[in-house]
Order: sequence, then C-alpha cells, then structure tokens
Amino acid sequence: MKKLLVIIFACTTITGYAPPPTIMPPAPDHWELWTMALIQVESGGKDNALGTKNDTGCLQITPILVKEVNRLQSGRRYTMNDALNRKRSIEMYNIIQGYYNPEKDLHLALKIWNPKAPLSYHKKVQAEYEKLKNKL
Repeated sequence: MKKLLVIIFACTTITGYAPPPTIMPPAPDHWELWTMALIQVESGGKDNALGTKNDTGCLQITPILVKEVNRLQSGRRYTMNDALNRKRSIEMYNIIQGYYNPEKDLHLALKIWNPKAPLSYHKKVQAEYEKLKNKL
C-alpha cells in the first residue's frame, strides 16, 4: 500500500509541474504545395482552362491521361468532364503519380506530367512552389 501511494504521489507531482506541451503546427505538405504550384503554371489556377492540344482543366488533362488513369485503377471511372473539377483532376494526377512516382519525387513528377517540357517549365513550377512555401 505504501509503494502504491508513493507511485501515485510521484505521478501527480511530476505531472503537476510539467511544462505545457509545445504545440507545433503541422509541417507543410510539400506534395500538395508542389501540386498547387503545378496548377498555377499549367492553367493560371483556372479550373475551366482549355488548352490548345485537347487539354482541359486546372492540370490540363488530356484524353489519353484519362484513359491511363482508368486503366491503372479500378472503381471510379473518370471522364474528360472530371478534368474541369479541381478535386477530381488532383485525384487523377495522384493516381498517375502514385503509380509511376510512388516516392513522390517532385521533379520526377514534372517529367511524368509533361515529359517534353523545357527546363524553363521546371523553373516556373519551382518558383511557384517557393512562393507558396514562403507564404506559410
């Protein structure tokens, strides 16, 4: 009984004087920031953007990409109309990236998304990413 009282007393004494926990904000999700930067470069952030090569929406999704997304996953079937919805566009982007870039390498993500893009494209996305990161 005496040992139990000592343990209870020790626990209440320690917790009674413990400093309050430091609550840290969550670390920024770099993948999400990179995706938002890519959206800004691809479409200027416009969900209804129409490109010159049959590409649509905030991520400038093409019919061949929709077909590949549907091939890679089961369940929901995507259409080109989904490219006009930001949430569904990002879902398609993440399906492609999850399959071909499971480690979420930021620069590999750009090579997968736009393989013929010049270095200037990569630099634009990087600059947008830095702007978003600095706003946090």
